[in-house]
Amino acid sequence: MMEVFVVVLAMIGFLIALHIYHKKHEAHKMVCVVGKKCDVVLASKYKETFGFKNEILGMVYYFVIFVFALMFVFGVGDIFGFSLEALLIGLGIVGVVFSVYLTYLQFFVLKSICDYCIASAIVTLLILIAELI
Repeated sequence: MMEVFVVVLAMIGFLIALHIYHKKHEAHKMVCVVGKKCDVVLASKYKETFGFKNEILGMVYYFVIFVFALMFVFGVGDIFGFSLEALLIGLGIVGVVFSVYLTYLQFFVLKSICDYCIASAIVTLLILIAELI
């Protein structure tokens, strides 16, 4: 595993989710270069999962990945009786599956693309790849 890289990716992912959160809650228009329809995606009925805002779920996800990867870098091998490596891989898989679902919604249901959401999905995929190396 390339945990230092995972730590950096988790920080990047957290900052992307934080940016989305800030723009949505300050009522600022999201500026997307490629998709140009970030606001459509972020205001859709899919903006929440199980009652939680997706950007909050993203921040929590990236924060947990950051903490676990940092612990692994500093030599902690397990937490709560579970291997940190296995937890990170499991979280990475869950993150990628969720990102694929949200990306599917953007492309095929909403027919609108949010650059920041796609960037977050790419970061999530890179985290899983780095965890598997």
